Amino acid sequence: MSETIDAGAAATGPIGQSLPNRRWARHLTGRGRFVANKDAVRALHAAIVRSPEAHGRLVGVKTDDAADRPGVIAIFTFDDVARVCRPWHAQHAFFAGARVPGEMPLAHGRVRYVGEPVAIVVAETAAAAQDAAEAVALDIVSLPPVVDPVAALEPEAEAIHPDLPGAARPNLHHAFGAAAAPTDGAWEVGLSLTLSRVAPQPMETRSVLADWNRADGALTVHQSHQHPHMMQTIYANLLGIPEHRVQVVCEDVGGAFGVKQQLHPDEMATVCAAVLLGRPVRFVASRSESLLVDAQARDHRLAIAARLDPDARRITAIAFDDLCGGGAFGHFPRTSFGEAGQAAKLVGAPYQVADVATRSRLAFQNRPHLGHYRGVGHPIACLATEALMDKAARAGGEQPIAFRRRHLIDVADGPVKTPGGIVVERFRMGECLTALEETLADAPRGRHGGRLHGVGVACLLELVAPGPRYYGDGGVAISSDETAVIRMEPSGVVRRTTANTDQGQGADQTLAQIVSDVLGIEPGDVAVISGDSATCPYGGGAFGSRGTTLGGKAAHDAALKLRERILAAAGLLLQRSPSDLTIAGGAITDGSGKELMALADLART
Repeated sequence: MSETIDAGAAATGPIGQSLPNRRWARHLTGRGRFVANKDAVRALHAAIVRSPEAHGRLVGVKTDDAADRPGVIAIFTFDDVARVCRPWHAQHAFFAGARVPGEMPLAHGRVRYVGEPVAIVVAETAAAAQDAAEAVALDIVSLPPVVDPVAALEPEAEAIHPDLPGAARPNLHHAFGAAAAPTDGAWEVGLSLTLSRVAPQPMETRSVLADWNRADGALTVHQSHQHPHMMQTIYANLLGIPEHRVQVVCEDVGGAFGVKQQLHPDEMATVCAAVLLGRPVRFVASRSESLLVDAQARDHRLAIAARLDPDARRITAIAFDDLCGGGAFGHFPRTSFGEAGQAAKLVGAPYQVADVATRSRLAFQNRPHLGHYRGVGHPIACLATEALMDKAARAGGEQPIAFRRRHLIDVADGPVKTPGGIVVERFRMGECLTALEETLADAPRGRHGGRLHGVGVACLLELVAPGPRYYGDGGVAISSDETAVIRMEPSGVVRRTTANTDQGQGADQTLAQIVSDVLGIEPGDVAVISGDSATCPYGGGAFGSRGTTLGGKAAHDAALKLRERILAAAGLLLQRSPSDLTIAGGAITDGSGKELMALADLART
């Protein structure tokens, strides 16, 4: 159906209104549906025994004293989980040739970062599990830790994965791109930047409640995560369980930011423990554990340089070199290449520069996984590009905004493809710069009232709602589309199920307002069900600013189809042409706005 919403009606409808989030009431009254307060019959609690060493040979794990502690049910090590779980490999077709080690829920033979899971203790209470975990003794022979990515790539560096074939440099994870040389004397303007690691911290820590029902051969996992369908596939594949017998529920999720996109070893260890015991097992990471081992981000050593025309008015070429610390393992399933890959694609992206050469290298290091966090790669590329633009503007004695404006992409003659392969069809950055310049005209400069005032400008070209190839080529079952299933109940209330997930950004509320706007009903009359791989249609969850873009479009289109059916049914009952009818205020009305039939009456009929 090609019908669209009338712009005037939309202005006064639910879209654009600031309405209370439908989840707030239960959160504020202590009725949040988080993993930590999810009831489960005979549920046990897990605590993780972690390596205190960044690098070392794991000689032995002594569990006798811990096993005798009150309330302890079981202690599992590598050999136990290996009975039920296959190893995983974080690889991707985009990065063919990468050296990819296998990884398991618990360490075996060697520990490679502080906090790496070595054993899992399961007990009747969380306190008993933690007490016993502290009593497990680890016999580790220390090896030189390799932390700095520059040192990691030295030929004489200690190999973190000595059995991994390939590469003259023992800790080279992967390299791609042209061999840019931004420190070469041929480049007129250049700089180096160091981006330290960051540890993203959602308000709710990572948590898992896994239940293996031996009678039905079915696994149910409640998890604080962004992608229920993806995790359903992962658990099925790694545990050898038919996918339709795995259910992953991500109901209330207290923040994610990309940290909860992938698989962490301690989560998989918890699921393995539930399968081995045939009882529900819950693991809730402490804040200190989250700071220690949750997927981290950034960790880049950047060099970027520009070649200028004779008048120093235009950049003719950019060279960009990125050395990234990738951690001890690639983060499964999307790998740890995302930041470096996106940064290389986005360097110089808002500007028309004829020649952009990039080189990216990832180094293994004795640190936790490098993951995908808020705007993967965008901050790296933006910081490097904009710092370079400032330095180039100063070299030519020009104002930074004027210098940028002259370089901006011009789509007047049609779409433009950037050197990184991004097709730009619409572009209003010049208008933004003009508006910014007008706003800053009277902004204070220099020292005033004991404060030093300055102005910084940056242009960001953001990629949102990414397509399927990046994920599909990584073996991740995520669609580039989203699915919405909408039905009207006999009461007249509309129920919508979606694979789009809500981690506090208000996705459920947004979708309800979109549906209610199309159908002419109150947002409170739209129930949204999300985050359940068994009851919700297949889809990709929430990441990369795709929630409203794709989930909202699916909701809109499904609501239009339902509206068409409602009006067809109303036309039949009222003996009128459906084209003469509309829905407003929860009722079927004619062109004059006269109410002909309550929507609830139609639904009941």
